[in-house]
Amino acid sequence: MTGRPGRARGLAGLVAAVIALSVVGTVPAGAADLSDRGADAFAELAACVARTDTLVASVVVDESASLRTTDPEDQRVGAVLVAVDTLETLEAAGAEVVTELAVFGTEYTQVVGWGSPSGAHGAEMRDTISTQLPDRKQAQNTDYRKALRDAQRSVDAQRARLDTDSCSAILWFTDGKLDVGPDGADPTDEEALAELCAPDGLVDDVRAARTTVIALALFAQGDETVTRKDRLQLKAVAEGAGGKVECGTSPAPEGATGGAYLRADQPSALRRLFGGAGALMEGYTPAGDGSLECPRDCPVTIHADAAVGSFRVVHELDEGASAARLTSPAGDTHQVAPGTVEAGGSTITTHENDRLFVTDVTPGPDGVGDWLLDAEGATVVDLYYRWGADLDIASASREGGLVLGQENTVVITPRSADGSVAGPELFSEPLDLSVQVDGSAAEVTARRDGTYTVPVELDTRRAASEVDVSVTAGASSSPHDVDLGPIVVGTRLPTRLPPSYPTITPTRLDVGSMTVDAPGEAALQVEGPSDGESEVCIEPSTVQGPKDAGEITLTVDEAVAPGGCVALDPGATASVPVTLTAQNGADGALSGDLTVVVSGAHTDETITLDVPVEGSIFRPVDEGTRWGLTAGLLALAGLLAWLVAFAGRHLTDRYPLGQDLRRARVPVTVTAGGVRRRDGGQLLTPDDFYPVAQGARKSRFEVPGLTFDRRGPWWWPWKAYRGRVRARGDGIVLTGMDVPSHTLDSTASSAPVEFPGTRHVYLVPDPASGTGAGAETASLDADLVLLAETPGGSTRAVIESWETELAGYTEWPELIAEAGRARTARAAEQAGRPTPSRRPRAKDRAKDATAPQGGETAAAPDPSSSDGPPSVFGEESGPASPRRGRSGREPADGLGASPPSSSAPDDDQPPRIDW
Repeated sequence: MTGRPGRARGLAGLVAAVIALSVVGTVPAGAADLSDRGADAFAELAACVARTDTLVASVVVDESASLRTTDPEDQRVGAVLVAVDTLETLEAAGAEVVTELAVFGTEYTQVVGWGSPSGAHGAEMRDTISTQLPDRKQAQNTDYRKALRDAQRSVDAQRARLDTDSCSAILWFTDGKLDVGPDGADPTDEEALAELCAPDGLVDDVRAARTTVIALALFAQGDETVTRKDRLQLKAVAEGAGGKVECGTSPAPEGATGGAYLRADQPSALRRLFGGAGALMEGYTPAGDGSLECPRDCPVTIHADAAVGSFRVVHELDEGASAARLTSPAGDTHQVAPGTVEAGGSTITTHENDRLFVTDVTPGPDGVGDWLLDAEGATVVDLYYRWGADLDIASASREGGLVLGQENTVVITPRSADGSVAGPELFSEPLDLSVQVDGSAAEVTARRDGTYTVPVELDTRRAASEVDVSVTAGASSSPHDVDLGPIVVGTRLPTRLPPSYPTITPTRLDVGSMTVDAPGEAALQVEGPSDGESEVCIEPSTVQGPKDAGEITLTVDEAVAPGGCVALDPGATASVPVTLTAQNGADGALSGDLTVVVSGAHTDETITLDVPVEGSIFRPVDEGTRWGLTAGLLALAGLLAWLVAFAGRHLTDRYPLGQDLRRARVPVTVTAGGVRRRDGGQLLTPDDFYPVAQGARKSRFEVPGLTFDRRGPWWWPWKAYRGRVRARGDGIVLTGMDVPSHTLDSTASSAPVEFPGTRHVYLVPDPASGTGAGAETASLDADLVLLAETPGGSTRAVIESWETELAGYTEWPELIAEAGRARTARAAEQAGRPTPSRRPRAKDRAKDATAPQGGETAAAPDPSSSDGPPSVFGEESGPASPRRGRSGREPADGLGASPPSSSAPDDDQPPRIDW
């Protein structure tokens, strides 16, 4: 089985990235500052990610007021962005990564919730880091307890939501010493430190939860408020010890996870360190010389020995400095610039971000040897090497697996990046291998062919069906002793019973997903030895799961295995069903062991075998309830969408009527050639326009003789309202411009309008004008009605505009014909039913008595005058009806009072506007 060292180291680098963020000072520093404890913590985290492929990483950033002094230029912002980029790189390598952003000071505050470091969530994190972190310098305290306790709680909750095996890390950025309040505060700093570092205290709790804490200290040069003891204290909180300062149980309990501490003593070192953290994450090892400075240390020699898979150069150029140059062993020189170059079988890839250059080189056949990096001007260089190797871990037995009760041999084979065996000639000394089998250290022996063997002997009294084997490997390349690794690889090797005992498969029992009503099911396959009878007995076992599930029990089908036992004849096989039941419904993972007692042929000794069991439990959803809720939610969503659409249409599809709205009504004669005023005067004059007091958006309003409103299906609000104008009484109305039709019905009682209603002319034909239908009518007497916005009350520009429009209008024959068709349709309707006699209503007569007289030629009602249909303005029309005069201005009463009518008002009334 092949492990994944690159991913393991990648995880380690990710943690390093987190730590790197917080220190400022004087001495150039790089990832070489990582202590042995920190390196081990990275390796452990790397191994965890290699095994689970899942990382839960909480990014926690200091927001204390001391940042105004320690980080006045907000260097931490770029460093935290690099940390998120590092997490995204790890995700791109195949791991599942979820991360959050939080700040701490006096309290712990989650700023961005859990999600991927890439995509929309990653973009949100980066935006928040860039826009909010610079201003977060207000907290009065630097409470380590809040940072660690609340971050761990958040991590625990997220790991539970993932419901899968995962690794966790807290990327902790802080600039100052522990400070929980002024002197005399409760608790004091000393009491808070005891709460953190006491055995079984907060730090031990975090380590026991197997969360790797990566602390990056950002301390200002000359900041006397942070002493060397304070720095060592922070390192102790992260790693367990800093100098003589210790924190937590020492040595760490079995199963506890370590942490790492990094420092960067210059603001510029932060970005380099994070660039180096990315290198660690991808499996690189820092060169032992630490950071180098050009021109003092240039040209930098890079030893690309045959065992080196690739190397990375991280360097930062000062403003104005020339680009660095990289020379291969063959003598080819390349300018270090963004992009990818192929040369002599070697690949050179460079990325640049604000003058920070990261160059990866994978040497080809001609690239083995010494490379040179040279640069002019002040340049700081960090160098990293990657082994690029892998480890195969397998049993030496041809049948595979490890046989209980016998001495077994596990073979470890190092392989180069191309898959070939990495022989001893590539290294200056044998690999530094640390091997653990089933949690215990094992002896390692090097063989001449470059492989390594590990003797393994397993107890036969009680054993497991699988054995965990983990290997940590480091190397020094030949001939230049370049440090490579460490790489961490883990696998599980199956065990086998001795030949005289039955064979049991599988070595891991997966019961799948189950509910309280649908138990989990699996089966053990057993085969007896060929030389005698044997027996397999399965004992009742309890599996661990969510607390809500209560007791979870494994049982065996009694019909197949009475009393849990199966007797096997020589060579016989059987399938033994196993059922997993839970006491209550719950959600979560299941794990445990199935205990199997095995009796062999020709022996009285039994072997107890523990077979791992895994699965999951979930609460079933009642289908009726689910569909009911789904239907209800869909209906609610539909109703909300309907209401929103209805409200939107109701509020937007209106007539915007400004305070300067005016109307005009002019008596005209329409012919095929155009329109002229009936009294021979100018078509439009300023005296024709009267104010219509508005200043709001209206769904309905009126002007004399016409009502403007809107129409549309109430039950389908996604269809926009359409405007409409209707003639009052039995009048005729036609729309003259910019609409697809001139009328909405055969009798022309209404016509279409486009909002806002001021873009059209409205033609109100005189009922006595015209003699035929359609084009037979050569002319038509009518009132021309229009609305117009007149800024400041000036009508001159409006008049010029409308006269130009009317002069160019060509559809007058269609309007004449449409009026004729409407009269014909009305005559046909009246022929089919009695014509109602129309008498003034009492309300109309009362309004007539108070109608404004200024500018009007008043005429007494003539009940006997009933020839022709009533006019659109509510008067009885007839041959004797006097025509309107043009003397006198219509009063501007704020309600759009009627202008002089073409005949004396009978039941005319002042127009109203429906608000």
